[in-house]
Amino acid sequence: MIWYDQSLIPQDLNIKRVPRTKSRALRIFSSIASFVFHPLVIVTYLFISLYHINAPGLPVVDQKRFLEWLGILFLTTVFFPFLAILTLRLSGLISDAFMHAPKDRILPLAATMVFYVWAFYFFEHQALAPLLLKCLLLGAILSIILDFFINIVYKVSVHTTSAGMMPGSILSLMMIDPSTNPSVLVVATVAAVIVGLIRWWLGAHTLGQILLGYSIGISMQLLAYLILRSI
Repeated sequence: MIWYDQSLIPQDLNIKRVPRTKSRALRIFSSIASFVFHPLVIVTYLFISLYHINAPGLPVVDQKRFLEWLGILFLTTVFFPFLAILTLRLSGLISDAFMHAPKDRILPLAATMVFYVWAFYFFEHQALAPLLLKCLLLGAILSIILDFFINIVYKVSVHTTSAGMMPGSILSLMMIDPSTNPSVLVVATVAAVIVGLIRWWLGAHTLGQILLGYSIGISMQLLAYLILRSI
């Protein structure tokens, strides 16, 4: 049974994180799931998933090209941003690698945005680069920009921003090919909801911060598709 205790809610969620559940098992699960669904890995997850379900927005390419693209995507959207965050923490420019305080998010978000722009620039100039991958990256860039500026005045969940990209990208896919199986959208939505729940249980965000993250992630994916389709 999951216990909920009002006294576990911190007075200021921007300063500290206090779990909303007394269940140790649930806290451990939520911590592991937060790592598994880390914002930096969502684009890579989506690219692999969409490729293996033969999404219409992805071209048919050989395994070698797919692995090359995957390697570049991993380096630019996961490895280098992680290295930048680690460097910022070790140099003392941020106080916490988990970036719970809004001020600790400014430099990591800026650094991450640079690497995502680099990734988008690379794939934008690849003749066979899939539209869906470009949409993923452009949507992620737009989401990071919004998170960066909103973070100045209000803390937003970066986890649910990236989680919102999952149903957002599937909605883009359904616009590319209306015959896309709706069950794919259901799976993506369930995964996104789980991310929101684990962040709530960990006491990392308020409901408003979680919902704002979802709205940014979904809407920016759709906006990216509309922008790229019109070019």
